[in-house]
Amino acid sequence: MRTWLVFIGASVVVWLSVLSLAQALPRELSHVSAIVNAGFVAAGCVGSILVRRHLARKNRTDDPDSVEPGLAQQARADAFGVGLVILALFGLYMFLTLQFANGVIVYGLMGLSAVAFWIRYSFLRSRVS
Repeated sequence: MRTWLVFIGASVVVWLSVLSLAQALPRELSHVSAIVNAGFVAAGCVGSILVRRHLARKNRTDDPDSVEPGLAQQARADAFGVGLVILALFGLYMFLTLQFANGVIVYGLMGLSAVAFWIRYSFLRSRVS
């Protein structure tokens, strides 16, 4: 859990730095903020993969004899439909309000997708044990 907290804390610091950079830049250099945001997203993806692999090795959840890979796969499959519904609602919201760059809602929906996965995973794990 500590590894995730460090990763999330660093992400929040970088995200706040990107926001302050976007406010400080003149209009002529507004594209720099988009480039930095893209780098932030790419680094977050790589960091998330590395943290997941580290925790899998540490907890030995990636062993072939463990029940956890199967549970994770089932939870991913079940959360896929939820993700599609979330995306449909997001598209409907954007269509109705004509706000195409509302990042707060995007991050909120991404968070809901992650929560749906972990809730489903915990239900499946409680059925097994």
